[in-house]
Amino acid sequence: MVEHTGHAGHEPTDAAAPDQGEGPVQLPDDVEMSDVREAVQRCDFPLIIWDATRGVIELANQSAADLVEMPLGDLVGSRLVNLASPREMVERTIDDIESGSFKGLRSERELTLPDKGEIGIQVWTRAIDLAGGPGGVTLIVPDSQIGSLGRDPSKPWRDLVPVAVALIDTGWQIISVSMDIVHLTDQTPTDWVGRSLLDLVQPDDRARLRPDGGPPPDSPTTRSDVHLAHRDGSWVDACLMFSPATDRAKGEYWVGIVGPYAPHDAEDAASARVRELEFRLRRISSEVRAAGLLDNVTALPPPQEYPEVGELTARQWEILSMLVQGQRVSTIAQNLYVSQSTVRNHLATIFKKFGVHSQAELLEKVRSHNPEGTEH
Repeated sequence: MVEHTGHAGHEPTDAAAPDQGEGPVQLPDDVEMSDVREAVQRCDFPLIIWDATRGVIELANQSAADLVEMPLGDLVGSRLVNLASPREMVERTIDDIESGSFKGLRSERELTLPDKGEIGIQVWTRAIDLAGGPGGVTLIVPDSQIGSLGRDPSKPWRDLVPVAVALIDTGWQIISVSMDIVHLTDQTPTDWVGRSLLDLVQPDDRARLRPDGGPPPDSPTTRSDVHLAHRDGSWVDACLMFSPATDRAKGEYWVGIVGPYAPHDAEDAASARVRELEFRLRRISSEVRAAGLLDNVTALPPPQEYPEVGELTARQWEILSMLVQGQRVSTIAQNLYVSQSTVRNHLATIFKKFGVHSQAELLEKVRSHNPEGTEH
C-alpha cells in the first residue's frame, strides 16, 4: 500500500496550466498496445500504466510487481485507490490526469510492504494518451535508489540519454557546466560559461523559462521540450530541471539538462516502434536520475574558485561531492550501483584535474575553500 505523505518536487499537486512543467508522454503514431506492453516489460525499473477513466492499472512490469510484492498478474487490473492512500488524494490525481488539469507530478510517498514495513519512495506520474483515452504512466523509485536508477547506471540514462549539470546565478548566467554538455550540443563548457542560459535556448522557449521576466525558479521545477543551441546551428530537444542551491550562497541554481533519447538502429519497423517507446519511457527515468544527481552535488566545490570542476563529467561532479560529504569509496560505489574500481577510475581523473595525488590532498584542497565540508 502506498501512503501519501504530501507532494513535493517538480510539479504542483493542484491544477497547473498545460504548458507548465512536464508534457504528456507521446506515443509513436503507429503504436499498438502489444508494442507498449513489450516496451514496459523491457524497462528495468518499476513502471505502471493506468487508465485514468477507470483508475485501473492496464500494464505493469516485473520490477513494479517485485517492488509492491504482488504477482504481476494480480497487479495488472488492480485499482489505484486500492493500492494507495489516502484515498482522496489518489482520486484527485486520477481526476486531474483524466481532465487534463496537469501533465506531470512528482510526489513523495511511503510504501508499506508485508516483509519490510514502510519504505520511502518517489512517485513520478506523466499523462499519456492511452488507446485514445487519458491515462497515466507512473515510475516508482525507492528513496534509497533515487540517486542512481537501475543497477547499471549507463543502461537507463548515461548512454541512451545524455545528462549534464550546470550551475547558474540569479541572472541566468552560467557559472559552470559539466563536460557532458559536449554530447548534447557539441559545445564545450568554455563555450557556455559566462553566457546567459536564456541566450542558448530557442527564443520561443525563453518566455516559458522566465514567464515573469525574473530569476530562475525558487523551487524545484521541470521544463520539458526546451530547445538548446547546437554548434551546427540546429536545436536540440532537452528537459531542464531547476533546483535552488540551498546549501550554497543565495542566488545560485543547479540545472539538470536531460538530452533527447537516441534510439539505435532496429531490425524492422515493429522493433523500431517498441524501441522508440522504450526510450520515451526511459526518458522519464532519466529525469528522475537527473533529479537525484542534483540532490547529490550540494557539496560540490565552488566552480568560481575551482575551474577544474568544469573539466569533469556529471558523474565525476557527483562522486566528488559525495567524497566531500564524507562518503567512502565503498559507500559511493554502493549508492551509485557501480564497482569500487569504477569509482577509483573516476577519482584518478579528478585527482589529475585538481593536480593532487590522493583523496587526502584533494579533500584538503577543497575544504580550504569549503570549511563546512564533512570531516571523518
